[in-house]
Amino acid sequence: MADAGAGEDADLCQQCGHPWGKHQLCGYSQEGDVPREGWVTCPAEGCACHQTWSTQGGSPEGAEAAYQRFLAERDGKGPAC
Repeated sequence: MADAGAGEDADLCQQCGHPWGKHQLCGYSQEGDVPREGWVTCPAEGCACHQTWSTQGGSPEGAEAAYQRFLAERDGKGPAC
């Protein structure tokens, strides 16, 4: 996972340019199962960067839908897990 969002400079996110190591990996599970999909968000104030991830058995579409539900539950307040 460490290289998934890293840009040319491995210490920076390729999407937003903030430090990659500070990004938060969030998982979504159904009925207490091990997360198979989720999202990565940037904790920098005002940054809207997010990327989805999935493993075998998960789906990027499911991860994006979970992220949108998460935002709706937080009133669109962004990236904290």
